[in-house]
Amino acid sequence: MIATRAVAVALVLAGCGGGPSRVVDAGRDAPPKDASSSDAASKDASSTADATDGGCTPQGNGQAPQAAPLFDSPVTVTLPADTNADAVAIGDVTGDGRADIVVAFGYGDPSGHTGLIVIPQEASGALGAPIVYDLSGTAALVDEIILVDVDDDQRLDVVLPVVGGVGVMLQLPSGALAPLATIPSITTPAGLIGPGDFNADGRTDLVVGGGEMPLGVYLQTAPGTYSGPRNFEAPGGMLLVGDVDGDGRDDLVAYGLGQGWITLLPQLPGGGFAPFSQIYTGGVAVNGVVIADVNGDCQPDLLFSVSGNPGYVGVALQTSADTFAAPTTLASYDLGENLALADVDGDGRADLVVLHLGYQAIGVYRRLASGAFDAEELYPFAFIQNSGQFIMAVGDIDGDGRPDVVAVDGDLTVAYHHHP
Repeated sequence: MIATRAVAVALVLAGCGGGPSRVVDAGRDAPPKDASSSDAASKDASSTADATDGGCTPQGNGQAPQAAPLFDSPVTVTLPADTNADAVAIGDVTGDGRADIVVAFGYGDPSGHTGLIVIPQEASGALGAPIVYDLSGTAALVDEIILVDVDDDQRLDVVLPVVGGVGVMLQLPSGALAPLATIPSITTPAGLIGPGDFNADGRTDLVVGGGEMPLGVYLQTAPGTYSGPRNFEAPGGMLLVGDVDGDGRDDLVAYGLGQGWITLLPQLPGGGFAPFSQIYTGGVAVNGVVIADVNGDCQPDLLFSVSGNPGYVGVALQTSADTFAAPTTLASYDLGENLALADVDGDGRADLVVLHLGYQAIGVYRRLASGAFDAEELYPFAFIQNSGQFIMAVGDIDGDGRPDVVAVDGDLTVAYHHHP
């Protein structure tokens, strides 16, 4: 019944590399503040302990879920000329409290024309004029964008891989982004990046790796100062950071690379990681993973997308700490790729959003009061054929309090939340 396999490799972090690396924000005006990080796009925070039934159920907000349709027809957002969008993220990178769209462009461009585009959300909820940050001539690899506060000033910064390290563009008090700075890495290029707290000190650390490269953990020792990396070997792939075993610590999840395994790396109480285990999904390739308590037992479970014709969404229920039952499946439209959790229908419960490559559709699995997910609803979307962990983002980009969906494949497509 158990669909995990133990691998006899201890992931004890061993020191390696030079001294501390510091990312300097000369314009900081807010006092440093330690704050534990969370992967809001991957965790489900809608479940609350319920002493009456001994479990955790998604309480909701008492409002009836919105009836279909949940999204309007997709629209294309005009980007500056000679930019080919490769990755997208949503977050406040202009310091006004509103969620902006951040697009990376130029990955693999033979001319070397690369950069970031910030599309700010205006007070009216409309999208403002694009702001371009030219990264041509730098070592930036613009197929990934992470928005996270790396220097404890309570502002979201931009983190992306660069050749030879981790690239950071700090958000300044003015709301602009500082020039690209680099934290040296053991790998060239740095590979995929995941933010999390990996030593329980409340600061945002970084894990770097993916593919066939070793994983390296950079610990933040003071605001904007990182030591390491401390390196360890583990199966690579796309990285997800979140509390998988319910102990309050950030664990690592690796998946992808055309494989049907999900690799779990639980964080130990004193830092570092326990020997990893793997869940066999039964699929050819896992394209997306999110963490949610599906059955109301207060233990995080895993949902994952498997492409195919037809594809499916898998559900792996956790039966005890780091032990999962054989996955079950939810019927899904073809070629499911990226996953995200967001309250799409307004009932206070996190629903599951799926991007379907090549089929001009996004899917929504509504979260039920039991914690389970309803059958998939399909909504029209652009033709997306580019794959990758960062081609879709979900967030409120028009200030109406409801999540919208954005995705990139050269162009930028938006499906705004529908208002009845």
